[in-house]
Amino acid sequence: MLVSVTIQNFAIIESLTVDFKTGMSVLTGETGAGKSIIIDAVSLLSGARASSSFVRHGSDKAVLQALFDLDNAPIVQAMLMELSIPNEDNQLMIYREIHATGKSVIRINGLLSTAQVLKQLTRPLIDIHGQHEHQQLMDDVYHLNLLDQFGDQDIADAFSVYTADYQSYVKARKTLKSLMVSQTQDDQKIQLLKQHIKDIESVSPKPLEQEALREELKTLMQHEKYAKALMQVDGALFNEEMGALKQVNDAIGAFSALENVDDVYAKQLLDVSEKLKDMSKFVSDKLDEFQFDVSRFEWVQHRLSQYDSLFEKYGNVLEYYEHAKEELDALENKDEYLSKAQGVFLKSREAVLLSGEKLSALRHEKALALSKAIHEQLRDLYMEKVIFEVVFQGDDKPKITASGLDQVVFMVATNAGEPLKLLSKVASGGELSRLMLALKVIFSQQQGVNTLIFDEIDTGVSGRVAQAIAEKMHTIGHFAQVLSVSHLPQVAAIADHHLFVSKETINERTATSITYLDDEMRVVEVAKMFAGDDVNSDALAHAKKLLKKE
Repeated sequence: MLVSVTIQNFAIIESLTVDFKTGMSVLTGETGAGKSIIIDAVSLLSGARASSSFVRHGSDKAVLQALFDLDNAPIVQAMLMELSIPNEDNQLMIYREIHATGKSVIRINGLLSTAQVLKQLTRPLIDIHGQHEHQQLMDDVYHLNLLDQFGDQDIADAFSVYTADYQSYVKARKTLKSLMVSQTQDDQKIQLLKQHIKDIESVSPKPLEQEALREELKTLMQHEKYAKALMQVDGALFNEEMGALKQVNDAIGAFSALENVDDVYAKQLLDVSEKLKDMSKFVSDKLDEFQFDVSRFEWVQHRLSQYDSLFEKYGNVLEYYEHAKEELDALENKDEYLSKAQGVFLKSREAVLLSGEKLSALRHEKALALSKAIHEQLRDLYMEKVIFEVVFQGDDKPKITASGLDQVVFMVATNAGEPLKLLSKVASGGELSRLMLALKVIFSQQQGVNTLIFDEIDTGVSGRVAQAIAEKMHTIGHFAQVLSVSHLPQVAAIADHHLFVSKETINERTATSITYLDDEMRVVEVAKMFAGDDVNSDALAHAKKLLKKE
């Protein structure tokens, strides 16, 4: 739902923040106070085209902000995740700048974005009556989906069966098409596949071999490292010409030629010599343990390079190899495979047509129920002569699509004797406003739209029609947030919340303000809507009665 809107330097509004509540809210006030300007701001925050003419005179830019609560908007939550837009506390914060130069800046939850993305995100959230870009009802593309939503679980179950059959049908059709390419293409493909298969078989890759070779290479490299270190030790200590053992033994020989030298030192040299001999055995044993096989090392490196080369060409080599063999077999035995594929395709087509016909029959049944429900709503709005029909197009030549065999549009005739017209082509006016209201009573729950805005849809009506319009809007307010800009006392009285928009002149500039009216203030405002500024006791009594205060 829409939680709040902040407006700065937009049209006649210098600065204004409006907090909205659940249920139905009505905005009233004198003409030109800024009621519809607030709706225009919400429209721009929903992705409508911006214009520099919106910027308040004398300002560089207009700034608009809106906060939405997404607790009951899982579709929008999923869209934010898909778009990698942060979503903290299930809130959607929209910020928009409109510069006098024509530049427009949009931020969604702090990230720069575009009007297209903004429109995509807010379409499931908000529906503004009178602005077709925000209304799914006025878009023929959505009518089949709306019918299915009206059909509820019955349609959902039948559609699930159809979808499974459709996916099998698409797969079978794709396989058949791939087998029906020209012979020249087949020959070229056969030669290419043979070359690929030969290339892979020359390496003869095996499952898990590459991983095993990588592990072995690590071990071999570790062995090479140890062997080199041990050989350095062996050379330094036991080289026949320069090794430490030879140097010690030479020192022992030199000591033996000396007279009057303490035998302790000679004995120490002998101990060193013995320890070096022990060390020699240790190094020799370790060299045997870490014996480095150069030829194996080179073979493993070469083998891994073969795998790397195949991976660059074919990706998952073994998977591609099996696929290539299957495709080659299919091409070389095309007639057999083609016959089999044709059989699978015909069987899948028969299945999808059968489930599609069942789905279509159910849709026709639900379409009658929908028409009946909408005509009941129209009667409540004193539009008994209006005809609404769900029209199925192309029934004589059904086309298999992801959505079924049906093409559905909503059509209406607003006056007796007139032909049915597409709902999207019906001219605007008072009748269309009531027609759309009737439709929204039925579809608002199915559409899942959180906020519906009606901008003076009650213009030109009064009496029982006005009361009927008020009651319909209030009905929608039971399961969606409703904002209504109205001049009708019946609408103002039935609303859950009443916001009064006023204007005053400050420093020779118009300033707009908005106030939530309490019970006493509502009585006076509703009375003014009946009697104008000259409020008398009769008007107040009538207002209290309408507000059910007495």
